[in-house]
Amino acid sequence: MFFLKFDKTMEEVKQALDEHQDIVLVDVREADEYASGHLPQAINMPLSRFHESYTMLPKEKPLYVYCRSGQRSRTAVKRLKDAGYANAYNIGGIIHWPYDTESR
Repeated sequence: MFFLKFDKTMEEVKQALDEHQDIVLVDVREADEYASGHLPQAINMPLSRFHESYTMLPKEKPLYVYCRSGQRSRTAVKRLKDAGYANAYNIGGIIHWPYDTESR
């Protein structure tokens, strides 16, 4: 069995949200997954269409990227870093988020 290593803990993400830090939360799950529950203030940018939309993300802000388990977010962060986004972080999956979520 293998374990993914994440760049930030969920506690660090929650603290950043609570402190109103200027971060961008990016959910790379599909729209139906996002609608069923997502981290507060997260934007949905599905990995399946990521190549069409990631350039809209600001390069100067920390980008905290997540999915369900951490696999898709790892792929998205690699793409971002390859495109020059130095502040992109894989925070793992929503399955590890112990706090409240939002749904739409």
